[in-house]
Amino acid sequence: MQENEMLKLFQAIREIFPESFLQLLDKNNHIIQETPRSEYYPDEPVSYSGFKEIVSLKNAQGEAFYKLTFPIAPIYMLRLLIPAAKTEDVFTSAKMTESIIQLFQAKPARKAQTSRQSDMALLLDHLLHPTSTEDHTYTALLAAELDLDMSLPRAVCLLQFQAPDGMSPSAKAAAAQAFFQMVRHFISSAGNQDILGNFGSSEIILCHVMAEEAPMLFFDNLYDYLKKNSVFHCSIAVGLTVNNLNDYASSFSSAKSAFRYASSQSASQKNIYFVTAFLAEHLVYQLPETLFEHFFQAELSYLESNATAVKTIQALVKNNMDLVSSAEDLFIHRNTMVFRLNQLKKSLNLNPLHKDNDRFKLILLYHYYRKIHSANTSAKEAL
Repeated sequence: MQENEMLKLFQAIREIFPESFLQLLDKNNHIIQETPRSEYYPDEPVSYSGFKEIVSLKNAQGEAFYKLTFPIAPIYMLRLLIPAAKTEDVFTSAKMTESIIQLFQAKPARKAQTSRQSDMALLLDHLLHPTSTEDHTYTALLAAELDLDMSLPRAVCLLQFQAPDGMSPSAKAAAAQAFFQMVRHFISSAGNQDILGNFGSSEIILCHVMAEEAPMLFFDNLYDYLKKNSVFHCSIAVGLTVNNLNDYASSFSSAKSAFRYASSQSASQKNIYFVTAFLAEHLVYQLPETLFEHFFQAELSYLESNATAVKTIQALVKNNMDLVSSAEDLFIHRNTMVFRLNQLKKSLNLNPLHKDNDRFKLILLYHYYRKIHSANTSAKEAL
């Protein structure tokens, strides 16, 4: 990295950590740049090291500090002294700093990729928001120019990321750019047929080629990689797999729907949601409402007048019909849960624990009831 770029990097990190003491050194222990230093900071000798490290220190008054060092190829080192009282998590601070360094190191490569990225963004826009059938001809030509085989099975995936509380707008913007570059770096190892772009400040769109075997493994690895190397909290939604230009918009829509469907589920260890895991919810939003009103007329009337039944069904659906977990969610005894279930059996003529058809019907009923009440609530709020 050139010295002028190093100075820009120094300034960017200074804006993110205004309460810290920063030093930029070279291999000969020459100080290239540093922030004003007071006696408040621990007295640390100027010494270049080729290692990344986090060390705890104390000043003369016994106050705690963290020293973070980052070697920057080929000859530089960045050093930060952060008061422990000014940071909730030193590892998050370290990740944030490393992300900014990676962003600046990637600048030369990004300049060469600017034209291709621009074309990729244009391709995504045409794929996800087609305006006419003639648009597909232009889209196909643009894809061919980018050496993309559009006959490959791809799923449109959404990556939503949220910054930790307390980050400044400039820090968020810089970290978001670094996050995008991390995703680009990760998918480059899987081949060059994925399509990547970002629309907005907190969402990335990835059209990923779905492997025939273990598609979940790719997203598991991506999630783990981003969690390890980024300060952002990330969630991933995977839409339907398509291999036709006309269907990318539908896959995009289904990925957005996966986030909506996931909101009714129990918290998972990893925030990765496949729309194919939400068959009942997807049917509810795709099939005509008149169909559900016809088949569920009596059941819907019962739920409208019985809030306890709605809460009971919600707990059963959320916990995959497990009585113990459902009872815990409702803060009731298991015997009370069994009593409520028996009431549902009599009133709805359904046996969801022992009959698969009844279980699926109850799940559909719950999600349709939730859909119409969500729509009614939104309509009232709009008035």
